[in-house]
Amino acid sequence: MRVSLKPYFIETSFALAFIGGLFLAVPEFKLHSYYFWVIVLLISVRYGLMAGVFSGVASAILFSILLYFSIDKKALETFWDLKYLLEPFLFIFMGGLLGQLSQEKINKVSDTEGNAKQMTQRVSTIETELATSEEARRELEKRIVGQLTTITTLYESAKKLESFKLSDIYSGTLDILSEHLGVEKCSLYSLENNLLTLKARGEFGKISEGEAQTISKTEGLIGMAVESHKVVSIREALGSLEFSKLKGGPLMAGPLLRKDGSLIGVIAIEQLPFVRFTPYTIKIFSIILDWLSLSIENATYVQAVQSRNIQDEVIGIYTYSYFKQRLKEEFLRSKKYSLPLSLLVLRLKDFDQVDSQKLIPLFKSLHLILKNNLRDIDLISQYESKNSLAVILPTLQGSELQKMKSKIIQDVESYAFRPYGASDRVLETEILEASFKPSMQSEADFIQGLDRASP
Repeated sequence: MRVSLKPYFIETSFALAFIGGLFLAVPEFKLHSYYFWVIVLLISVRYGLMAGVFSGVASAILFSILLYFSIDKKALETFWDLKYLLEPFLFIFMGGLLGQLSQEKINKVSDTEGNAKQMTQRVSTIETELATSEEARRELEKRIVGQLTTITTLYESAKKLESFKLSDIYSGTLDILSEHLGVEKCSLYSLENNLLTLKARGEFGKISEGEAQTISKTEGLIGMAVESHKVVSIREALGSLEFSKLKGGPLMAGPLLRKDGSLIGVIAIEQLPFVRFTPYTIKIFSIILDWLSLSIENATYVQAVQSRNIQDEVIGIYTYSYFKQRLKEEFLRSKKYSLPLSLLVLRLKDFDQVDSQKLIPLFKSLHLILKNNLRDIDLISQYESKNSLAVILPTLQGSELQKMKSKIIQDVESYAFRPYGASDRVLETEILEASFKPSMQSEADFIQGLDRASP
Protein backbone atom coordinates (compact mmCIF):
# COMPACT_ATOMS: atom_id res chain seq x y z
CA MET A 1 0.00 0.00 0.00
CA ARG A 2 1.41 3.34 -1.01
CA VAL A 3 1.80 5.84 1.83
CA SER A 4 1.72 9.55 0.95
CA LEU A 5 4.15 11.71 2.93
CA LYS A 6 3.05 15.01 4.44
CA PRO A 7 4.47 18.11 2.73
CA TYR A 8 6.00 19.39 5.97
CA PHE A 9 7.84 16.06 6.47
CA ILE A 10 9.39 16.30 3.03
CA GLU A 11 10.28 20.00 3.31
CA THR A 12 11.76 19.67 6.80
CA SER A 13 13.77 16.59 5.85
CA PHE A 14 15.08 18.27 2.69
CA ALA A 15 16.12 21.44 4.57
CA LEU A 16 17.85 19.54 7.38
CA ALA A 17 19.55 17.21 4.90
CA PHE A 18 20.83 20.26 3.06
CA ILE A 19 22.31 21.69 6.27
CA GLY A 20 23.78 18.31 7.14
CA GLY A 21 25.29 18.01 3.67
CA LEU A 22 26.92 21.44 3.91
CA PHE A 23 28.33 20.53 7.32
CA LEU A 24 29.94 17.35 5.97
CA ALA A 25 31.00 18.60 2.55
CA VAL A 26 32.19 22.10 3.31
CA PRO A 27 34.92 22.28 5.92
CA GLU A 28 34.56 26.04 6.20
CA PHE A 29 30.83 25.71 7.05
CA LYS A 30 30.12 27.05 10.50
CA LEU A 31 27.24 25.65 12.50
CA HIS A 32 24.76 28.26 13.72
CA SER A 33 21.40 27.73 15.43
CA TYR A 34 19.56 30.30 13.30
CA TYR A 35 19.70 27.88 10.35
CA PHE A 36 17.42 25.61 12.34
CA TRP A 37 15.32 28.47 13.71
CA VAL A 38 14.41 29.45 10.13
CA ILE A 39 13.24 25.90 9.40
CA VAL A 40 11.26 25.56 12.64
CA LEU A 41 9.55 28.97 12.30
CA LEU A 42 8.64 28.59 8.63
CA ILE A 43 7.33 25.03 8.92
CA SER A 44 5.33 25.63 12.12
CA VAL A 45 3.76 28.85 10.82
CA ARG A 46 2.85 27.30 7.50
CA TYR A 47 1.58 23.86 8.52
CA GLY A 48 0.48 24.09 12.15
CA LEU A 49 0.95 22.08 15.33
CA MET A 50 2.08 18.65 14.12
CA ALA A 51 4.47 20.19 11.58
CA GLY A 52 5.88 22.56 14.21
CA VAL A 53 6.53 19.75 16.69
CA PHE A 54 8.08 17.54 14.00
CA SER A 55 10.34 20.27 12.66
CA GLY A 56 11.36 21.24 16.23
CA VAL A 57 12.22 17.68 17.22
CA ALA A 58 14.07 16.94 13.94
CA SER A 59 15.97 20.23 14.15
CA ALA A 60 16.87 19.62 17.82
CA ILE A 61 18.19 16.14 17.02
CA LEU A 62 20.25 17.20 14.01
CA PHE A 63 21.53 20.35 15.71
CA SER A 64 22.61 18.35 18.78
CA ILE A 65 24.40 15.75 16.62
CA LEU A 66 26.22 18.34 14.53
CA LEU A 67 27.03 20.38 17.62
CA TYR A 68 28.47 17.32 19.29
CA PHE A 69 30.87 16.69 16.43
CA SER A 70 31.78 20.35 16.07
CA ILE A 71 32.80 20.91 19.71
CA ASP A 72 36.38 20.58 20.66
CA LYS A 73 37.11 17.21 22.23
CA LYS A 74 38.31 18.90 25.40
CA ALA A 75 34.88 20.51 25.80
CA LEU A 76 32.84 17.35 25.29
CA GLU A 77 32.71 16.83 29.03
CA THR A 78 30.49 19.93 29.23
CA PHE A 79 28.21 18.99 26.29
CA TRP A 80 25.42 17.97 28.60
CA ASP A 81 25.38 21.34 30.28
CA LEU A 82 22.30 23.52 30.04
CA LYS A 83 23.94 25.93 27.59
CA TYR A 84 24.07 23.20 24.92
CA LEU A 85 20.71 21.53 25.66
CA LEU A 86 18.62 24.70 26.07
CA GLU A 87 18.51 25.66 22.40
CA PRO A 88 17.39 22.22 21.08
CA PHE A 89 14.69 22.28 23.73
CA LEU A 90 13.61 25.72 22.52
CA PHE A 91 13.36 24.35 18.96
CA ILE A 92 10.75 21.86 20.17
CA PHE A 93 8.95 24.31 22.46
CA MET A 94 8.75 27.18 19.94
CA GLY A 95 7.84 24.80 17.10
CA GLY A 96 4.92 23.47 19.15
CA LEU A 97 3.83 26.93 20.39
CA LEU A 98 3.91 28.62 17.00
CA GLY A 99 2.39 25.52 15.42
CA GLN A 100 -0.55 25.67 17.86
CA LEU A 101 -1.16 29.36 17.17
CA SER A 102 -0.94 28.75 13.46
CA GLN A 103 -3.16 25.67 13.76
CA GLU A 104 -5.98 27.82 15.18
CA LYS A 105 -5.76 30.09 12.16
CA ILE A 106 -5.61 27.13 9.82
CA ASN A 107 -8.69 25.60 11.49
CA LYS A 108 -10.59 28.87 11.14
CA VAL A 109 -9.61 29.15 7.48
CA SER A 110 -10.63 25.53 6.93
CA ASP A 111 -13.97 26.11 8.66
CA THR A 112 -14.52 29.24 6.59
CA GLU A 113 -13.71 27.39 3.38
CA GLY A 114 -16.02 24.56 4.45
CA ASN A 115 -18.84 27.02 5.18
CA ALA A 116 -18.19 28.76 1.87
CA LYS A 117 -18.32 25.43 0.09
CA GLN A 118 -21.58 24.51 1.84
CA MET A 119 -22.97 27.94 0.98
CA THR A 120 -21.95 27.47 -2.64
CA GLN A 121 -23.64 24.08 -2.69
CA ARG A 122 -26.72 25.58 -1.02
CA VAL A 123 -26.82 28.41 -3.57
CA SER A 124 -26.48 25.85 -6.35
CA THR A 125 -29.32 23.82 -4.81
CA ILE A 126 -31.48 26.93 -4.47
CA GLU A 127 -30.77 27.88 -8.09
CA THR A 128 -31.77 24.38 -9.16
CA GLU A 129 -34.94 24.56 -7.03
CA LEU A 130 -35.66 28.03 -8.41
CA ALA A 131 -35.27 26.78 -11.97
CA THR A 132 -37.55 23.84 -11.17
CA SER A 133 -40.10 26.16 -9.51
CA GLU A 134 -39.99 28.50 -12.49
CA GLU A 135 -40.61 25.60 -14.85
CA ALA A 136 -43.45 24.40 -12.63
CA ARG A 137 -44.89 27.94 -12.57
CA ARG A 138 -44.84 28.12 -16.37
CA GLU A 139 -46.51 24.73 -16.64
CA LEU A 140 -49.08 25.77 -14.02
CA GLU A 141 -49.80 28.98 -15.92
CA LYS A 142 -50.30 26.97 -19.10
CA ARG A 143 -52.64 24.62 -17.25
CA ILE A 144 -54.57 27.51 -15.66
CA VAL A 145 -54.94 29.22 -19.04
CA GLY A 146 -56.04 25.94 -20.57
CA GLN A 147 -58.54 25.29 -17.81
CA LEU A 148 -59.83 28.87 -17.93
CA THR A 149 -60.26 28.53 -21.69
CA THR A 150 -62.12 25.27 -21.15
CA ILE A 151 -64.32 26.82 -18.47
CA THR A 152 -64.96 29.87 -20.65
CA THR A 153 -65.95 27.69 -23.59
CA LEU A 154 -68.06 25.60 -21.26
CA TYR A 155 -69.76 28.71 -19.92
CA GLU A 156 -70.57 29.87 -23.43
CA SER A 157 -72.05 26.44 -24.11
CA ALA A 158 -74.19 26.92 -21.02
CA LYS A 159 -76.20 29.45 -23.04
CA LYS A 160 -78.21 26.37 -23.93
CA LEU A 161 -79.43 26.31 -20.33
CA GLU A 162 -80.95 29.79 -20.48
CA SER A 163 -84.13 28.50 -22.05
CA PHE A 164 -87.23 28.49 -19.88
CA LYS A 165 -88.41 25.26 -21.47
CA LEU A 166 -87.40 22.30 -19.32
CA SER A 167 -86.99 19.87 -22.21
CA ASP A 168 -84.51 22.24 -23.88
CA ILE A 169 -82.59 22.61 -20.63
CA TYR A 170 -82.39 18.83 -20.16
CA SER A 171 -81.11 18.18 -23.67
CA GLY A 172 -78.70 21.12 -23.49
CA THR A 173 -77.18 19.76 -20.27
CA LEU A 174 -76.64 16.26 -21.64
CA ASP A 175 -75.16 17.79 -24.78
CA ILE A 176 -72.66 19.76 -22.67
CA LEU A 177 -71.69 16.62 -20.74
CA SER A 178 -71.04 14.78 -23.98
CA GLU A 179 -69.17 17.63 -25.68
CA HIS A 180 -66.98 18.86 -22.81
CA LEU A 181 -66.51 15.85 -20.54
CA GLY A 182 -66.64 13.05 -23.12
CA VAL A 183 -69.55 11.38 -21.34
CA GLU A 184 -70.72 8.47 -23.48
CA LYS A 185 -73.85 7.60 -21.57
CA CYS A 186 -75.81 9.50 -18.91
CA SER A 187 -79.32 9.98 -17.57
CA LEU A 188 -81.21 12.89 -16.04
CA TYR A 189 -83.86 12.21 -13.40
CA SER A 190 -86.39 14.58 -11.87
CA LEU A 191 -87.92 14.10 -8.40
CA GLU A 192 -91.64 13.38 -8.69
CA ASN A 193 -93.80 11.80 -6.00
CA ASN A 194 -90.68 11.02 -3.95
CA LEU A 195 -89.24 8.94 -6.81
CA LEU A 196 -86.64 9.88 -9.42
CA THR A 197 -88.28 9.85 -12.86
CA LEU A 198 -86.19 9.62 -16.02
CA LYS A 199 -86.57 12.79 -18.12
CA ALA A 200 -83.76 12.57 -20.70
CA ARG A 201 -80.99 10.22 -21.71
CA GLY A 202 -77.79 10.86 -23.63
CA GLU A 203 -75.94 8.06 -25.37
CA PHE A 204 -72.85 8.64 -27.54
CA GLY A 205 -73.86 12.23 -28.30
CA LYS A 206 -77.50 11.42 -29.13
CA ILE A 207 -80.14 12.89 -26.83
CA SER A 208 -83.53 11.25 -26.33
CA GLU A 209 -86.48 11.84 -24.03
CA GLY A 210 -86.75 9.50 -21.07
CA GLU A 211 -89.13 6.58 -20.97
CA ALA A 212 -91.50 5.93 -18.11
CA GLN A 213 -88.82 4.78 -15.69
CA THR A 214 -88.39 5.52 -11.99
CA ILE A 215 -85.67 4.68 -9.47
CA SER A 216 -85.25 5.08 -5.72
CA LYS A 217 -83.50 8.18 -4.38
CA THR A 218 -82.05 6.30 -1.40
CA GLU A 219 -80.22 3.33 -2.89
CA GLY A 220 -76.69 2.82 -4.20
CA LEU A 221 -74.47 5.55 -5.57
CA ILE A 222 -77.42 7.84 -6.32
CA GLY A 223 -78.60 7.54 -2.73
CA MET A 224 -75.15 8.61 -1.49
CA ALA A 225 -75.16 11.64 -3.81
CA VAL A 226 -78.64 12.68 -2.66
CA GLU A 227 -77.75 12.26 1.01
CA SER A 228 -74.39 14.06 0.82
CA HIS A 229 -75.63 16.84 -1.51
CA LYS A 230 -72.49 16.50 -3.66
CA VAL A 231 -71.05 14.56 -6.58
CA VAL A 232 -70.11 11.00 -5.62
CA SER A 233 -68.02 8.64 -7.77
CA ILE A 234 -67.77 4.87 -7.60
CA ARG A 235 -64.29 5.22 -6.10
CA GLU A 236 -65.71 6.92 -3.02
CA ALA A 237 -68.71 4.61 -2.87
CA LEU A 238 -66.56 1.45 -2.79
CA GLY A 239 -65.37 2.47 0.67
CA SER A 240 -68.94 2.64 2.01
CA LEU A 241 -71.03 0.16 -0.03
CA GLU A 242 -70.55 -3.42 -1.11
CA PHE A 243 -69.62 -3.99 -4.75
CA SER A 244 -72.81 -6.00 -5.32
CA LYS A 245 -74.88 -2.87 -4.57
CA LEU A 246 -72.87 -0.81 -7.07
CA LYS A 247 -72.56 -3.37 -9.86
CA GLY A 248 -74.47 -2.30 -12.95
CA GLY A 249 -75.02 1.21 -11.55
CA PRO A 250 -73.56 4.57 -12.61
CA LEU A 251 -69.90 5.56 -12.34
CA MET A 252 -70.78 8.98 -11.01
CA ALA A 253 -73.89 10.78 -9.76
CA GLY A 254 -74.64 14.33 -8.69
CA PRO A 255 -77.75 15.96 -7.18
CA LEU A 256 -79.67 18.91 -8.61
CA LEU A 257 -80.51 21.22 -5.71
CA ARG A 258 -82.57 24.34 -5.24
CA LYS A 259 -81.13 27.35 -3.44
CA ASP A 260 -82.78 26.19 -0.23
CA GLY A 261 -81.06 22.79 -0.54
CA SER A 262 -84.13 20.78 -1.52
CA LEU A 263 -83.75 18.09 -4.19
CA ILE A 264 -84.77 18.75 -7.80
CA GLY A 265 -83.33 15.63 -9.39
CA VAL A 266 -80.16 13.70 -10.17
CA ILE A 267 -77.80 13.24 -13.12
CA ALA A 268 -76.15 9.81 -13.37
CA ILE A 269 -73.12 9.17 -15.60
CA GLU A 270 -73.15 5.51 -16.61
CA GLN A 271 -70.33 5.42 -19.16
CA LEU A 272 -67.17 7.55 -19.30
CA PRO A 273 -63.70 7.00 -20.85
CA PHE A 274 -61.19 5.90 -18.20
CA VAL A 275 -58.80 8.77 -18.96
CA ARG A 276 -61.62 11.25 -18.24
CA PHE A 277 -62.39 9.73 -14.84
CA THR A 278 -60.41 12.39 -12.91
CA PRO A 279 -60.96 14.95 -10.11
CA TYR A 280 -61.03 17.67 -12.79
CA THR A 281 -63.99 15.96 -14.47
CA ILE A 282 -65.78 15.81 -11.12
CA LYS A 283 -65.12 19.54 -10.65
CA ILE A 284 -66.57 20.47 -14.04
CA PHE A 285 -69.48 18.10 -13.46
CA SER A 286 -70.23 19.98 -10.22
CA ILE A 287 -70.24 23.29 -12.11
CA ILE A 288 -72.65 21.90 -14.70
CA LEU A 289 -74.95 20.63 -11.94
CA ASP A 290 -74.92 24.07 -10.35
CA TRP A 291 -75.85 25.74 -13.65
CA LEU A 292 -78.52 23.18 -14.40
CA SER A 293 -80.05 23.47 -10.94
CA LEU A 294 -80.26 27.24 -11.33
CA SER A 295 -81.70 26.95 -14.85
CA ILE A 296 -84.36 24.45 -13.77
CA GLU A 297 -85.31 26.57 -10.78
CA ASN A 298 -85.54 29.68 -12.95
CA ALA A 299 -87.60 27.87 -15.59
CA THR A 300 -89.94 26.52 -12.93
CA TYR A 301 -90.26 29.96 -11.41
CA VAL A 302 -91.04 31.54 -14.78
CA GLN A 303 -93.62 28.91 -15.55
CA ALA A 304 -95.22 29.45 -12.15
CA VAL A 305 -95.43 33.24 -12.57
CA GLN A 306 -95.92 33.69 -16.30
CA SER A 307 -97.81 36.89 -15.65
CA ARG A 308 -94.59 38.51 -14.51
CA ASN A 309 -92.69 39.81 -17.51
CA ILE A 310 -88.91 40.01 -17.33
CA GLN A 311 -88.45 41.74 -20.66
CA ASP A 312 -89.37 45.10 -22.07
CA GLU A 313 -91.27 44.01 -25.14
CA VAL A 314 -91.09 47.44 -26.78
CA ILE A 315 -87.30 47.83 -26.82
CA GLY A 316 -86.42 44.13 -26.52
CA ILE A 317 -84.19 44.37 -23.43
CA TYR A 318 -84.52 42.79 -19.99
CA THR A 319 -86.05 44.66 -17.08
CA TYR A 320 -84.05 46.17 -14.25
CA SER A 321 -85.47 43.66 -11.73
CA TYR A 322 -84.24 40.78 -13.87
CA PHE A 323 -80.91 42.56 -14.27
CA LYS A 324 -80.47 42.61 -10.47
CA GLN A 325 -81.35 38.93 -10.22
CA ARG A 326 -78.96 37.90 -12.99
CA LEU A 327 -76.16 40.13 -11.75
CA LYS A 328 -76.35 38.51 -8.34
CA GLU A 329 -76.30 35.03 -9.88
CA GLU A 330 -73.36 35.84 -12.16
CA PHE A 331 -71.45 37.48 -9.31
CA LEU A 332 -71.90 34.46 -7.04
CA ARG A 333 -70.81 32.14 -9.86
CA SER A 334 -67.69 34.25 -10.52
CA LYS A 335 -66.94 34.34 -6.80
CA LYS A 336 -67.34 30.58 -6.45
CA TYR A 337 -65.41 29.49 -9.54
CA SER A 338 -63.03 32.48 -10.00
CA LEU A 339 -64.47 33.37 -13.43
CA PRO A 340 -64.06 36.79 -15.09
CA LEU A 341 -67.10 39.10 -15.04
CA SER A 342 -67.63 42.67 -16.24
CA LEU A 343 -70.43 45.23 -16.27
CA LEU A 344 -70.92 48.11 -18.73
CA VAL A 345 -73.42 50.94 -18.34
CA LEU A 346 -74.16 53.12 -21.38
CA ARG A 347 -75.36 56.49 -20.07
CA LEU A 348 -76.98 59.29 -22.11
CA LYS A 349 -75.88 62.81 -21.22
CA ASP A 350 -78.44 65.64 -20.90
CA PHE A 351 -81.22 63.06 -20.84
CA ASP A 352 -83.80 65.62 -19.72
CA GLN A 353 -83.34 67.45 -23.02
CA VAL A 354 -84.04 64.39 -25.19
CA ASP A 355 -87.25 64.63 -27.22
CA SER A 356 -89.72 62.13 -25.71
CA GLN A 357 -90.94 61.11 -29.20
CA LYS A 358 -87.35 60.15 -30.16
CA LEU A 359 -86.64 58.27 -26.95
CA ILE A 360 -87.96 54.78 -27.86
CA PRO A 361 -86.39 54.76 -31.37
CA LEU A 362 -83.13 55.95 -29.81
CA PHE A 363 -83.05 53.14 -27.24
CA LYS A 364 -83.97 50.59 -29.92
CA SER A 365 -81.05 51.78 -32.03
CA LEU A 366 -78.68 51.70 -29.07
CA HIS A 367 -79.91 48.19 -28.24
CA LEU A 368 -79.11 47.03 -31.78
CA ILE A 369 -75.65 48.62 -31.64
CA LEU A 370 -74.94 46.84 -28.36
CA LYS A 371 -76.32 43.54 -29.60
CA ASN A 372 -74.18 43.65 -32.75
CA ASN A 373 -71.04 44.13 -30.66
CA LEU A 374 -71.82 41.65 -27.88
CA ARG A 375 -71.76 37.88 -27.58
CA ASP A 376 -74.79 35.61 -27.23
CA ILE A 377 -74.11 35.08 -23.53
CA ASP A 378 -74.08 38.81 -22.72
CA LEU A 379 -77.24 40.32 -21.25
CA ILE A 380 -78.62 43.80 -22.13
CA SER A 381 -81.11 45.32 -19.69
CA GLN A 382 -82.56 48.46 -18.22
CA TYR A 383 -80.61 50.15 -15.45
CA GLU A 384 -81.77 51.88 -12.27
CA SER A 385 -81.64 55.30 -13.98
CA LYS A 386 -83.83 55.83 -17.03
CA ASN A 387 -81.00 57.38 -19.01
CA SER A 388 -78.89 54.19 -19.01
CA LEU A 389 -78.61 50.69 -20.44
CA ALA A 390 -76.66 47.97 -18.60
CA VAL A 391 -74.72 45.04 -20.05
CA ILE A 392 -73.59 41.99 -18.04
CA LEU A 393 -70.57 40.30 -19.64
CA PRO A 394 -69.69 36.90 -18.12
CA THR A 395 -66.17 35.45 -18.65
CA LEU A 396 -64.86 38.74 -20.07
CA GLN A 397 -62.33 41.23 -18.69
CA GLY A 398 -59.18 43.08 -19.64
CA SER A 399 -58.14 43.89 -23.19
CA GLU A 400 -61.08 42.11 -24.84
CA LEU A 401 -63.48 44.20 -22.78
CA GLN A 402 -61.68 47.40 -23.79
CA LYS A 403 -61.84 46.43 -27.47
CA MET A 404 -65.58 45.81 -27.19
CA LYS A 405 -66.10 49.06 -25.30
CA SER A 406 -64.15 51.07 -27.89
CA LYS A 407 -66.12 49.50 -30.75
CA ILE A 408 -69.44 50.39 -29.08
CA ILE A 409 -68.36 54.00 -28.60
CA GLN A 410 -67.18 54.18 -32.21
CA ASP A 411 -70.46 52.78 -33.57
CA VAL A 412 -72.61 55.11 -31.44
CA GLU A 413 -70.62 58.13 -32.61
CA SER A 414 -70.77 57.04 -36.25
CA TYR A 415 -74.59 57.19 -36.25
CA ALA A 416 -74.53 60.83 -35.02
CA PHE A 417 -77.93 60.66 -33.32
CA ARG A 418 -79.64 64.06 -32.83
CA PRO A 419 -82.34 63.44 -30.22
CA TYR A 420 -82.28 66.82 -28.43
CA GLY A 421 -85.56 68.30 -29.67
CA ALA A 422 -85.14 71.12 -32.16
CA SER A 423 -81.41 71.29 -31.46
CA ASP A 424 -79.02 69.89 -34.03
CA ARG A 425 -76.59 68.75 -31.31
CA VAL A 426 -75.24 65.21 -31.61
CA LEU A 427 -75.99 62.71 -28.84
CA GLU A 428 -73.36 62.56 -26.11
CA THR A 429 -72.85 59.32 -24.17
CA GLU A 430 -70.43 57.78 -21.70
CA ILE A 431 -69.73 54.16 -20.81
CA LEU A 432 -68.98 53.19 -17.24
CA GLU A 433 -67.38 49.84 -16.51
CA ALA A 434 -66.70 47.55 -13.57
CA SER A 435 -64.74 44.29 -13.43
CA PHE A 436 -64.99 41.50 -10.88
CA LYS A 437 -62.23 41.19 -8.27
CA PRO A 438 -61.88 38.27 -5.81
CA SER A 439 -61.84 40.74 -2.90
CA MET A 440 -65.43 41.82 -3.63
CA GLN A 441 -67.95 40.36 -1.21
CA SER A 442 -71.27 41.06 -2.98
CA GLU A 443 -72.76 42.42 -6.19
CA ALA A 444 -73.12 45.77 -4.35
CA ASP A 445 -69.30 46.02 -4.20
CA PHE A 446 -69.25 45.16 -7.90
CA ILE A 447 -71.68 47.96 -8.80
CA GLN A 448 -69.73 50.46 -6.66
CA GLY A 449 -66.92 50.02 -9.14
CA LEU A 450 -69.06 51.95 -11.62
CA ASP A 451 -69.25 54.93 -9.28
CA ARG A 452 -65.48 55.00 -8.91
CA ALA A 453 -65.11 54.80 -12.69
CA SER A 454 -67.52 57.65 -13.37
CA PRO A 455 -66.05 61.10 -14.12
